[in-house]
Amino acid sequence: MSRRRRSEERSTSPSRQSKAKTIQRWIRLKFIGVSLRMDYLTRTLVNLDGNCTPTDEIVERLGEANRYIRDIDVQSIACAVQYAPKIYSGGCGRPPFEIKEEQLSFVIDQGFQVPVIAQLFRVSTRTIERRMQTYGLSTSGKPYDHFIF
Repeated sequence: MSRRRRSEERSTSPSRQSKAKTIQRWIRLKFIGVSLRMDYLTRTLVNLDGNCTPTDEIVERLGEANRYIRDIDVQSIACAVQYAPKIYSGGCGRPPFEIKEEQLSFVIDQGFQVPVIAQLFRVSTRTIERRMQTYGLSTSGKPYDHFIF
C-alpha cells in the first residue's frame, strides 16, 4: 500500500468513525422507546386475565426481541462517548473544538436541536451555534428537540 493511500485513509478514518458513532447514538435513542414498548407489551401479555391466554411462543419471541434490543443498547453505550477533538494551533487562548460541517449537517438532518447536538459532541450550545453560523446551517422546523442523553 502506498504512503499516499495510507495518509488518505488516516485523514478520512476519524470522520467516518465519528459519523458511525453519531448514527449509533441516534439508533440508541430510537431503541430506548422500542425497548420500553416491548417491556410493556410483554408484561401486558403475561398479565392477561382468563379472557385471553397468550401462547408461550408469543411471550418467548417478545422476550427474545427485547433481549436483542437491550444487547444493541449496551453495545451502543460502549461506543457512545466521544468528545469533539481540539485543534492545537499554538496561538493564544483556548483551542477550538473541531466539529466538521458533514458531522453537524448530518445530525441537523436527523432532526436534532442545538442543545441535543451540543450534548452529542460534548460541547456548549454556543459552540454549536458558532459552527452552524460558520457553515450556514439551521435547525428551524426540525423535530426531536426534547431528547436528552
